[in-house]
Amino acid sequence: MNKSEKLKKLIESIKIDEAKRRKRRVFISYYHYDDEYYREKFEELFGELFQNISVKPGEIDDENSDRYIYQLIRQNKISNTTVLLVLVGNRTYCRKHVDWEIYAALDPRVGEKRTGLVGIILPSSSLFRTNVIKWLDEKRQAEIIEKRRDIYRVTDEINSILESKYHKIPPRFLDNILSGYAKLYKWTESTSQIIDIIEEAFQNRKNEHLVRNGRKQYKRNLCGN
Repeated sequence: MNKSEKLKKLIESIKIDEAKRRKRRVFISYYHYDDEYYREKFEELFGELFQNISVKPGEIDDENSDRYIYQLIRQNKISNTTVLLVLVGNRTYCRKHVDWEIYAALDPRVGEKRTGLVGIILPSSSLFRTNVIKWLDEKRQAEIIEKRRDIYRVTDEINSILESKYHKIPPRFLDNILSGYAKLYKWTESTSQIIDIIEEAFQNRKNEHLVRNGRKQYKRNLCGN
């Protein structure tokens, strides 16, 4: 190992130690039936880097959004979270609990401050091998920043395009990608990258003026079991 490689390894070691020390409180939002494997894999790879606030399968089981969110708050889930991380699979967009979790995370009445928001496209997603992240950046620049179009309408248009060949992105999450509050990444097993992704979402909480949470909540699942 040469001097440069040793220095790089030392810097990464310091970075990991710092992440372990601060332990951001992370809530993982995902479709349990399809993507449990990746939730477990994510926790196996990176669980020592953050405090896991997530709902485990069967821990909370409510059909009513108000009741579900109330329990998330009462059990110090969302109200104690600093970063909500969405695992984006093929059917994440159609799950009511994912929508409710994002809604609660962005609600200023929940917790001391709105939660940071970030998404990771899973390898099982049809979007994983596309340039969707770059395409969304271009859409945001052209439609939102330059033309100043309505974010909710642009989100619906984008999802209509994606649905024709791939799958939709959770609409409430996509609203906030377009606003600049949330970011989307592809699955990685790089510890350094995950540290950066979580910390970026945490620091972006200061830009709460960018939050968009006006979309109506899901009343039911749009697909899946």
